[in-house]
Amino acid sequence: MRVSIGRAVVAIALALALIAPATASGNPAPGAVLDPSFGDGGVLRLPAEDAFTAYGASARAGRLLVGGGHGVQVLDRRGHLDRGFGGDGSLNLPSAAGSRFAPRAVAVDPRGRLLVVGDSVFPESENPSPPLGNGLPVFTPEVVRILRFLPDGKLDPTFGQGGVVETDLGLPPPVGTKGETLGPHPSIQATGIAVSPEGQIVVTGAAVVGLGEACEHDIFSAVGSSAAWVARFTGSGAADPGFGSDGLVGGHEMAENPLGATVVGEPVVGPDGGITYRSTGVDRCDRGSSHFGIARLTPAGQTDPGFGRDGAFVGFFTALASGPGGSLFALEQQFGGAKEPVKARVLRVAADGRLDRGFGHHGRATVRLGRSQTTTLDALAVDGRGRILVGGTIGARKGHSIALLRVSARGRWEQGFGPHGRVATPVRQLARSGPTDLFFDARGRVVVLSRYENQQTRHDGLVVARYLLQS
Repeated sequence: MRVSIGRAVVAIALALALIAPATASGNPAPGAVLDPSFGDGGVLRLPAEDAFTAYGASARAGRLLVGGGHGVQVLDRRGHLDRGFGGDGSLNLPSAAGSRFAPRAVAVDPRGRLLVVGDSVFPESENPSPPLGNGLPVFTPEVVRILRFLPDGKLDPTFGQGGVVETDLGLPPPVGTKGETLGPHPSIQATGIAVSPEGQIVVTGAAVVGLGEACEHDIFSAVGSSAAWVARFTGSGAADPGFGSDGLVGGHEMAENPLGATVVGEPVVGPDGGITYRSTGVDRCDRGSSHFGIARLTPAGQTDPGFGRDGAFVGFFTALASGPGGSLFALEQQFGGAKEPVKARVLRVAADGRLDRGFGHHGRATVRLGRSQTTTLDALAVDGRGRILVGGTIGARKGHSIALLRVSARGRWEQGFGPHGRVATPVRQLARSGPTDLFFDARGRVVVLSRYENQQTRHDGLVVARYLLQS
């Protein structure tokens, strides 16, 4: 009995040492530490076929939805694959009308139902597309596909057709250089999904409108012209007639949004139903009217003229997050390099669409990292006290690390949050340029998702890290 008690005391002491702030040694107290109860010491490496991005969401009972390749996997509270979903820890994604289904993003609605959005991809032979200079087609025929699962992982029969909505949004196929229609299918790609408190579903994306000539002098093959779109669906999966034109805004030409964006993503729905989105694609040939930035739509789907300047903030924004009182936070990265440190600004936009001058310096807070050409800050999350976590990847010659920084609710970079104002977690084979997803789980723990790349085997996968906040 004495031996068992002694071992238990040692185990408890070791666990406390893992999560307690390091103050006795004189080192700065960490702002966040890896959760030893999750994965392998707080980090999970998850093989994912053809992982090209990383996204996730917090579900009920401590579960996590994570994806980035051809599937969406469900993790239990300890980071193990939840075998209750599909028998292998994956959501059972039914066959698409096209040749395959490519998931792009996930969300959880207020009733705990799981949403997956992506593209139903058709054979390229069905839409004749001339090849690019590298032999790849200019566009791929595809339509939007949304799946909704009940909290137990079964398809929701009250949504669409047996839990599935597959739609072309009423958009036409691309048009060729001579005005001809190129095949029977449009080329529509979904990029993001969000759910309003009332259960309305917002999806963002891009549509290839047609083909044209390149503006670069050394490119002689055809190029695609795209237009961004935002769609809203009712809780049953029908197009929402109270939004835009039959539930759709954009998708026909760049001028339909104030940024002239070719692709938009990362929708954030405000408490009034307004939708803020981020421009993730621009037309390099039309720099005068096609910009990176963020913009907002009214609940009815019109450009909100009171947001920023003429409905938009222009800048290289890498992440969005909703804040208290209908406010919004946006992360704008300013790239450094070999001689300049990497900087990023966090903007707080008030509910009225103007910068909150009481936050930071005239509505902006700045964080800094060291000099690097492969450091990226591209994730935001806001905790229950209004503090903003900034996430990304720190690049170095010896390898890359997950980075976490924090800004106070009043807009000050908390330089006591970890050594040198950041928490860095080295991860073997961490992808050089992200992307990163960042959110809080149901118990307030920080979850970070990124990708790893194995250059030798060419097998990619997901990195999932969970942190405990120390203060």
